Amino acid sequence: MELNLTTKTVTRAGNKINLTAKEYGVLEYLMRNQNIIVSEDTLKNSIQTLSDEANSNVLNVYIYRLRTKIDKNYDLKIIKTYHNLGFKVSDENI
Repeated sequence: MELNLTTKTVTRAGNKINLTAKEYGVLEYLMRNQNIIVSEDTLKNSIQTLSDEANSNVLNVYIYRLRTKIDKNYDLKIIKTYHNLGFKVSDENI
């Protein structure tokens, strides 16, 4: 998967993936911290518009949407969830 910071576009296996601004923000933060488990609170606080909705499940909705767009059609799942810890973007199987 490639994330172009200049054009704010995402491709996987040569296929362009259309993301909303908030989906892109979540993915960008996770990719900047690739292979590191990022807590839900850290992720919400890092994206200003999500911190306003801190008491809702909005982050889980964005993670779900990202998985649908990025991982659904591929054997290797890139977005990982670690129960009670957070999320990680990695190209390793767990």
